[in-house]
Amino acid sequence: GEAPAAGRTRSAVVTGAASGIGRNVATMLLDRGWIVIASDRDADGLRSIPDPIADGSGEIRRVAGDLEDLEATTHAIAREVEALPRLDGLANVAGIFDPLSMGQADTARFERHLRVNLTAPWLLADLLWEKLANGGRIVNAGSLAAGNPFPGSVAYTCSKAGLVGLTKVGAEGEDLDAGDRKSTRL
Repeated sequence: GEAPAAGRTRSAVVTGAASGIGRNVATMLLDRGWIVIASDRDADGLRSIPDPIADGSGEIRRVAGDLEDLEATTHAIAREVEALPRLDGLANVAGIFDPLSMGQADTARFERHLRVNLTAPWLLADLLWEKLANGGRIVNAGSLAAGNPFPGSVAYTCSKAGLVGLTKVGAEGEDLDAGDRKSTRL
């Protein structure tokens, strides 16, 4: 990406930051000198992300919370962002997969997938929309399952297909008239 203006540090929110892709994204941004608001339900995993070297490059702000507790966690993240003059990125990487097949009629498990994999990314993007104005980017971690379901993936596939739709609305929808925001899918 382009270099920030002189004297300005870039900032991003990364969900699912305690492990896997989320941790790799958070670590890469920290190494590049970004302020990272790292969120995950795994508080120990968040604490294990090393603090950046004390040379002024990078800063980590940890927000432990489970996106199943949608309101509390998303609003805790939004409160951290409020202190920033703007936000350059939102990486919605957190996600769950709990096998569920047709014929099981487990509404709670189905809705849990939707809450974590679709509603939380939408709510975070909505809460942070104004801070992402003027060039902010949203990256939503999709899945091949959105277009190629596999056995036991009914809830996961539906949630990830919805995330693809949300990403397209963010990238191509009329809401972009309000500023220069970009949305993409991994």
